[in-house]
Amino acid sequence: MNRTQIVEHVLSMRPDAIRRALTTAIRAADPALYLAEVSDPYETAFRFAAKGRCTLAQVSEFAQDIFLSASQGKLQGEPQISWFQVGWHGASIEFVGVSLKEGYSREIFGLMMGEEEAVKSFIVALEEFSNEVDGAVLVFQDGCWRYDEDLFEDIQTSTFDNLVLPSGMSEQIRGDVQQWLDSRDLYEQHGIPWKRGMILVGPPGNGKTHMIKALANYFGLSTLYVRGFTSEYGTDAANISKVFHKARACAPSMLILEDLDTLVNSENRSHFLNELDGFARNTGILAVASANDPARLDPALINRPSRFDRRYAFNLPEAEERTRYLQFFTSSLDVNLRLSDEEAAALGEEAGGFSFAYLKELVLSSMMSWISSGRVAPFAAVIREQIAPLLEQMQLEVEPTPTPSGESSDDSYMKMVRAMRRRRHG
Repeated sequence: MNRTQIVEHVLSMRPDAIRRALTTAIRAADPALYLAEVSDPYETAFRFAAKGRCTLAQVSEFAQDIFLSASQGKLQGEPQISWFQVGWHGASIEFVGVSLKEGYSREIFGLMMGEEEAVKSFIVALEEFSNEVDGAVLVFQDGCWRYDEDLFEDIQTSTFDNLVLPSGMSEQIRGDVQQWLDSRDLYEQHGIPWKRGMILVGPPGNGKTHMIKALANYFGLSTLYVRGFTSEYGTDAANISKVFHKARACAPSMLILEDLDTLVNSENRSHFLNELDGFARNTGILAVASANDPARLDPALINRPSRFDRRYAFNLPEAEERTRYLQFFTSSLDVNLRLSDEEAAALGEEAGGFSFAYLKELVLSSMMSWISSGRVAPFAAVIREQIAPLLEQMQLEVEPTPTPSGESSDDSYMKMVRAMRRRRHG
């Protein structure tokens, strides 16, 4: 049978029979071919070819067999049937992939074929390349990894220069990472595992995510971002193992565990701790976690130095930080919307209890109000009018847990908001 006949024969079968039928049909057509089953090779192979490491050409008979879906207004195509010819180091390799829809999931079953040594070498090269995170962030979600170029581009805009924090805090965190990176030989000389764990804690909207992005941008490590450990067809334990296996393969790497208080629970905690600080060597992994509510985390996770040995509190900004943020945020706006130093200082004092995220919302909502009101009133006066409504909005949010004792901390978020309301309404 030729390629078309093989595919037509295979697709007439039930999904659970396709794997065996495809392998059997290809072997029968050419017994001399070496066949190897490969897991979903598309994304890695396409990136490999895009980097000029190989050539990749779809066999014309199957070029139109595309499964189309739409996301955010963009069409995305996934081959229903793919039969590619690969040129690599003078070898001729082919691989075929069939999209299997099983229940609510869609899985690719792939076979690679050709001369045995060429196929084996190519598979090794693809695996090594899959651990090169260049121009993308590896994102783990629904039990699998994918490359995210958009997130990588977003990270490139996040710097320490546009991050407002208490004086010296950015330098302290950046210096800690730099010292760790520079000390590999010293760690190994004294038999200490060369790894680092840090956790950023505090109410949402106070710079934790921006700090993580700025670290990823500044140090340029392979960046892996975990959206969740839960998937429909895999256990949390298996997915946690996948995450750490990939982080080790990509080292030196930055493993981002945002909202750790929601990622780790009573059911997966034991396995997570074992991967974080068990028998496996996590050499070269910088694990950076964040938590809005560290009280929800097991003390064994955040209080043991070999796990997350650096903890930084991102509390609500003080008046001086609020002033600097308002100055920075409005400095790039139209001249009519820029705040003077005096205006920013006065508004910074009045906006007690605001997080950085709410300060941003304060400026944006004020811009819309200023435009809709005819652009006559001074912008500082419009901002002042928007403070009270946003304080009302903040009251509707769930009260966050205060920063644990031992950290430098403000009063609780809602306590500050309520104090502001009492002061305003007498």
